[in-house]
Amino acid sequence: MQPAISRTDRRPATTHEGGDPPWLDRARDYPFESRFMDVEGSRVHYIDEGEGPTLLLLHANPLWSFYFRNLVRGLRSSFRCVAPDYPGYGLSCAAVGYGFRVEDHARVVEHFVHQLDLTDVTLLVHDSGGPVGLRVAGDDPSRFRAFVLSDCFAWPLSEDPKVARMLRFVSGRVFTFLNTSFNLLPRMVVARGIKATKLSPSEKAAYVGPFLDKAKRHVQSLIFRSYVDEQGEAYMQRVKQGLSRLRAKPALILFGAGDPVTRMKFPEKLAALLPESELVLVAGQDHFPHDGAAAEIARIVSEWHQRI
Repeated sequence: MQPAISRTDRRPATTHEGGDPPWLDRARDYPFESRFMDVEGSRVHYIDEGEGPTLLLLHANPLWSFYFRNLVRGLRSSFRCVAPDYPGYGLSCAAVGYGFRVEDHARVVEHFVHQLDLTDVTLLVHDSGGPVGLRVAGDDPSRFRAFVLSDCFAWPLSEDPKVARMLRFVSGRVFTFLNTSFNLLPRMVVARGIKATKLSPSEKAAYVGPFLDKAKRHVQSLIFRSYVDEQGEAYMQRVKQGLSRLRAKPALILFGAGDPVTRMKFPEKLAALLPESELVLVAGQDHFPHDGAAAEIARIVSEWHQRI
């Protein structure tokens, strides 16, 4: 009789592809085993840490799985934490012709979930990870058990003209030129985005490092633009409609108390779309709470997951 194949044995083999980039201090800041998967010609990097219920963590723009490093440390004793980098972000490489739009990332995540055969998933998303992951879940609810939604949205931005105007600005010519010239967005996250903790020089380098090459920075504008053009409006309508198939599933809506979109009632809008939800605001945090309040969020997520 053949021995049973464990979940660990089914994981794709690790490929280091020439070692870590100089801007990543793995031993100090990112002590996880890197894994890679080919998805539609893209080389998708991800980490797969711990044992227990599957927690799929999807990052924002211009971040990568590094953003969740401290949260994974706090949760991997009780969860299997799976965190990919979208093509063009972090340690992933995009296929030639990859579009870098929100629908492109969703398609990659969809294939990723199927190739790893992830089931009974709790989806934890932040910012743009929300429209990416919720599209996948809305199209295939059977694979998803519950949701942790942070500082994100799930509806066409024609419903929030102020946010739509901001995204048009940051995806427009002037800001795109400035961002391409100076790598502004990652540097702004490092300088002002992470609250209640002091990033080390090596942590700052890991946030900024994936976009040191000017040729890669345009991807940050492309995803912003993909929310507010005609195609993006239709995509976000699909995401909102998909929530109707997720209404009976539990959700934890977890926002930074000081996030501008918190003041714009985004948490309450999500709660109205997902009635089996709990709403928690993290004091002292703005738009990027998972780094500055990782221990608190790990506790909140663990206690909530036990209750559901």
